[in-house]
Amino acid sequence: RGPFDAQKSSGNTNDLRGKILRIKPTPEGGYTIPEGNLFADGVGGRSEIYAMGCRNPFRIAIDPWTNFLYWGDVGPDVGASGRYGPESFDEWNQARTAGNYGWPYFVGDNYAFNERDFATDEVGAPFNPAKPINESPHNTGARELPPARPAFIWYPYGPSKEFPVLGQGSRTAMSGPFY
Repeated sequence: RGPFDAQKSSGNTNDLRGKILRIKPTPEGGYTIPEGNLFADGVGGRSEIYAMGCRNPFRIAIDPWTNFLYWGDVGPDVGASGRYGPESFDEWNQARTAGNYGWPYFVGDNYAFNERDFATDEVGAPFNPAKPINESPHNTGARELPPARPAFIWYPYGPSKEFPVLGQGSRTAMSGPFY
């Protein structure tokens, strides 16, 4: 299961996959890390991380008037809620400050997936968005993760109860420039 375990990447505070990094490149070829990232001075995780818990952050954008970060996050391909957790949602996310955006433990409005033993297919309790725990055998980072933030906007394949103007059909959330 190692190659398929998003807890070893998106949910791992020591892994840069499934993250949005905030760094400042230097002319010498390295980089510095500005204040305000999720793990200041590397305490609890990699100091380059601004946003973690991203599944497939696509086409990020920064609003030049507010400096808020936006990105589309393409969700998993699950048509309906079931024993493992909620149906699929794509997301548009807004980060006003550094944070954990939940994947692979939550999707949409922090709809929780259930703990699962992949060796036995035993399903446990839903994860807690206030205190997500990464107990993957492939995790090299912190066990206790920052609280999960819900998506800014989320939508499934079918009609969205929360955002009906989005209609229904295919999903591929992406962000773009502001005007």
